[in-house]
This record gives sequence, structure tokens and C-alpha cells, in this order.
Amino acid sequence: MTKRPVKTIKEFTTDIADVKLATFSAAAAYYLFMSLIPIIMMLTAILKYTPITADIVISRVPEYLPPQVQELLRSIIVSIYSNGGVALTVSILLMLWISSAAMKAIMLGMDSVYEAKRKESSLKFRLRAVSYMLIIIVSILLLLFFVVYGEKILFLLADKVFKIDAGTLNLEKFKLVRMIVGIFLLTALFTMLYKWMPASRGRYKHQLAGAFFTAVAWFVISSLFSGYVSVSGSLGPYGFLGTIIICLGWMFYCMYFLLLGGYLNHFIDKKRSAKNLQFDIESGPGQELEEETEIIRE
Repeated sequence: MTKRPVKTIKEFTTDIADVKLATFSAAAAYYLFMSLIPIIMMLTAILKYTPITADIVISRVPEYLPPQVQELLRSIIVSIYSNGGVALTVSILLMLWISSAAMKAIMLGMDSVYEAKRKESSLKFRLRAVSYMLIIIVSILLLLFFVVYGEKILFLLADKVFKIDAGTLNLEKFKLVRMIVGIFLLTALFTMLYKWMPASRGRYKHQLAGAFFTAVAWFVISSLFSGYVSVSGSLGPYGFLGTIIICLGWMFYCMYFLLLGGYLNHFIDKKRSAKNLQFDIESGPGQELEEETEIIRE
């Protein structure tokens, strides 16, 4: 009984080197890091046309970030809110060009882990990468909306729907609910990405295991990153440089676990297919021949 799990783990780890997870993860992390400022510029420029004001956005800049990073983000936010039109156009063009390279690296990594061959043209491939990046941007905007207005939404639901006094709500429990909802939304997003990003298309339900695994992994990695960044501000310029390095490492492992989740889905699917094939062989023509023999005897 103990040999089967060991054999499965050995099979799972043997092919990881062949699919080059680290190579594709490093490429995606590099291009994502390069596109961070354009993405922040674009998100801020879009938020300008929503009820979210510059003061609200600035107040959401995490206090545990190094002072240099806080000041950079605040200056970007103020600049874009005062000069939205040009900044939005420039940031969108920069973001689409640079981040599409990151998405191409992720998609090629998905093709590798799913053992799929892509036959579309280079132009169509880049357009597909841009469209997926836009989907992710919209998802980030929805998550930001939930983070900013989540507490107000909770109070509104409690008062109007459940008829509960908002003053009696436990905000600590709300933080737990927000974490669970965040993991659920990430799982839904990753399920969609695993379904559509590879050149081959699997069923949605076959992508859930890897999607949930990746969502939890991202939450753990982000918590560790947040823990480091919260103390790096007191380390002076060395803490700032360390934050940049840790940020790159955080992106790398986020991309690595994203591809690893796809690899997990494909591995489970291969094991499922092999099991079904073995069952068909064992209960196939031989079983039918035995049934025909019994009928003849009767």
C-alpha cells in the first residue's frame, strides 16, 4: 500500500524538470516586474473614472511598505489623477506591450505542462495574450473594489438583507470571510486560466484541483512577502533593495505555482485517463467474449 503513493510522487516529480517550470516562471516574473509601473498607472487612471477618489486610493497604500515605495506610489497616483487622459493612453500602451510578453511566457509554460502544441500565428498569439492580460486586470479591479468597499457591502447586506444590527458584527470574522472569498475568487480565476490558456482545452471540473492549490499557494506566498515587507522599512536603503529582490522572488514563485497547478491538473488527468483505459481493456472484448460464450452454452 505504501509503494503506490511513493510511486505516484516519483512520477509527479520526474517530469517537472522536462517541462521547464523555472525557465518560464523566470521569464514571466521578469516581464511582469517590468510592467508593474504601467499596470499601476493604468489601474489608477481607470479608478479616476469611478467613485473611488485619489484620497481613498492613497489611504490604501500599505503602511508597511518601505517609505521610498510609498512615496513613489503616492506620486504616481496624484500625477495620474491630475493628468488622467494622457497618462491612461500611455500606460495602457506600455502595459499591453510589456505584459503581453509576460502572458506569452505563461502561455508557453502552460503549453509545456499540458503537453500541448500551439498552431496559431504569432499575431494571433500576441492578441490572445493581450486579451488574457485584460481579463486579469478586470479581475484585479474587482478584487480592489471588494477590498475598498467590502466592509460597507457587509454592513449593507447585514442591515437590508439579514436585518442584523451592523454594530454587532465582528470585523475579525469579516477578515476571515474576506480571505475565504479571496481564495474562492482566485480559484475561479485560475480555473478559467487553466481552461483557456493552454493550446489544448480540458473540462472546467478537471482544472479545480490545480486552481485551488495555486490559490492557497499564492495566499501563503503573499503572506510571507507581506511579513518581510512589514519589517523592511526599518532597515533603511538595504531594506528597500531587499524589498525589490523579494518582490522579484515573490513574482517568480507566484508564476511557478501557477504553472505547477497546471502541471498538477494535467498529471491527475493523465492518471485518470490511464485508469479508464485500463478499465476498458479489462472489461472490453474479453468480457464481451465471455458473455457471448455463456449465451451459446445456454
